[in-house]
Amino acid sequence: MPTPLLEELYVYRATFSGHCCPAGSQVAILPRAPCLRFLSIEACLLKRIAGLRCDALARLHVHGHACKGVPFEPFVAILRLIAGSLEELDIRATCDTFPLVVPSPVTDLRLPHLRHLNFNDFCGMSMLVAYIGHIVLPALHTLQIDCYHGRADELALIAACNTLTMLRLRFTGPTQAGALVRVLRALPYLQYLTVERYTFSVEDFEQLSEPAGGAGEWVAPQMHGFCAVECAFTAECTPEHFLDFVRARTTAGAASGPCVRLEDVSIAGDRIPVWLVDKAFSILDGDLI
Repeated sequence: MPTPLLEELYVYRATFSGHCCPAGSQVAILPRAPCLRFLSIEACLLKRIAGLRCDALARLHVHGHACKGVPFEPFVAILRLIAGSLEELDIRATCDTFPLVVPSPVTDLRLPHLRHLNFNDFCGMSMLVAYIGHIVLPALHTLQIDCYHGRADELALIAACNTLTMLRLRFTGPTQAGALVRVLRALPYLQYLTVERYTFSVEDFEQLSEPAGGAGEWVAPQMHGFCAVECAFTAECTPEHFLDFVRARTTAGAASGPCVRLEDVSIAGDRIPVWLVDKAFSILDGDLI
């Protein structure tokens, strides 16, 4: 049945009494939905739509679990087919959904209108990691990664997204000193940062508190919002190092210069003193410079 007015569709691998629906029945409607703008689909069904064209599709969400894995080529084929309209890509599938070993790209993957990109698992992220040097995201503004390990290939993917203005980064596992700064150095236009489950070192705050070499460029010079959630300090790092960072970004931005003034800041964690944010706000307000 044609559905010319359908704009939003959620597709699940439905089961009844332990039996799955006939293969492909969940996506049979797609060729007759020319105005579809939002599609949320289980990862195991992606291969069913690899050849379908949805010229108006702006938002693609991939979720669920694929028992046998989803071939890499069908997913890239889908992205190429909707490249002219895709604005948001959200991959929230389980780890074994996508293969960790993928073929080398033959041609560039260009997504000229993609503005928002979200990952919650490295297996999903690994698909685009394979396209480092071959992926073009000129309009990307928001990136959310819920599974950042600090690997070199992950950092290279973030560096390829250097137009970002908003980044939400959740670290997974132990963090190395300076890992956050290495990310921020690649993002000259970043305006708002949210970092989760990160252990801050003295090195992090020192490099965020002054230009490189004392007279060079600031790290993330456009950053005016900083939020840290479920974070901690190393043994050598103290709350005062954090306040020095807030103070430096506040006074540096107060004068006309290459660094935007920090306007919004928060930090929270089991071992972060509750008074710290209040003191940081006082610095932002000019009471404790």
